[in-house]
Amino acid sequence: MRRISTNMPNQDFRYSLSVRNDKLNSVKNGISGQSKITDLRNDPIAAAHSTRLTSNIRHIDRYERNIAHTQEKYAIAEGYMSSGIDVMQRLKELNVQASQGTYNKEDLKIMASEVDQLLGELITIANGRDSDGSTIFSGERSDVEPFEVLMGHVEGKSGVSITEVNYTGTLSNNIVEISENSYVKENFPGNEVFWAENQTVYSSVDSSTYIATEDSNLSINGVDIGITSGDNVHTIIDKINKSDVAVRASLDPVYNSLVLNTTSPHQLMIEDSGNSMESLGILAPNNLAPPNNYNNSARVSGGSLFDAVISLRDNMLKGDVDSIGSKNLGQMELAFNNLTAKQAELGSLDERLNLRSDSLAYTKESNSNFNSLLTDIDMSEAIIEMNMLEYAQKASYQLAGKMFKTSLMDYIR
Repeated sequence: MRRISTNMPNQDFRYSLSVRNDKLNSVKNGISGQSKITDLRNDPIAAAHSTRLTSNIRHIDRYERNIAHTQEKYAIAEGYMSSGIDVMQRLKELNVQASQGTYNKEDLKIMASEVDQLLGELITIANGRDSDGSTIFSGERSDVEPFEVLMGHVEGKSGVSITEVNYTGTLSNNIVEISENSYVKENFPGNEVFWAENQTVYSSVDSSTYIATEDSNLSINGVDIGITSGDNVHTIIDKINKSDVAVRASLDPVYNSLVLNTTSPHQLMIEDSGNSMESLGILAPNNLAPPNNYNNSARVSGGSLFDAVISLRDNMLKGDVDSIGSKNLGQMELAFNNLTAKQAELGSLDERLNLRSDSLAYTKESNSNFNSLLTDIDMSEAIIEMNMLEYAQKASYQLAGKMFKTSLMDYIR
């Protein structure tokens, strides 16, 4: 009689035990990680949703950090603007007093001395820096002071005084993303904030027969305008007026020369990769860097807040009451209005950031709750399941010990 034996029951048991052990390990891993998705195979659909939600939450975190950083810069800029408005308010008071004609020349010189000190304070404000040491009103060039001061002798005053203040920053803004495809500017260029009048550049060159001889790129305040070979002055004017730039181009009806006029108080920043603006009498030769690259024959009007204050001081020193009561009053009012308008614009941007921050917080909470619903493990249920699996595992081992007792007969072949 021959003995017939098989190892199949043992293999079946080992397979079943392995499956049960894998399930037990999965439950334990879920408890330790507090997630019911320890492997993509656990729930592929939930895992895919969770991946998208987690990515969205990370993007929101980035947007919230951008908003917080931008609002910090806004708060600092608003503080400087408020200080500038206080100084301008005092300058307006002095301007009104001096324009009444009741003060003699010596009194006006005393007022001019205070105006000179307030001018220095305005320059300090305009060259202000944030907590990182970056200048606030220099556009993209946050490593340099936006306003350069030139000193010289002034009629009616001993020693040297401020005679000119030039902007050395850029007109471009640093852009910050506050939500998907939604951006705000982070800074305010100084030649917008501390400007008084709309600027106008008058060419002295007759442009009636001008024809562009080459393709070039004209940049006005950071907006690119393509000039094509064969364009005449009327075509160039039309392209400028149709572009997204706060500048109005026209042709002088008397001299047939090109005129560029800003539609809001700021300084014109013009660059030309070719020679169109040079030939039209707007820019100087040799491609000098803006803003002080106008042609010597061009006439430029519309100055900065500092030009207005310097003019007020100089007219006080001269005792020119007529100019103080007309020209200077108008300039100071324009400068004050522009500065307050920029502060109001900053306030509206800050309010927009507050609303966006609230919206992001709500979206983040909703996504987090949904992600938690998809992935978070029910601890009480998981512990009960783990105990059941451990009990089943123990019972299986006990049963296997009784069913698969080995003897010498198991080794007979």
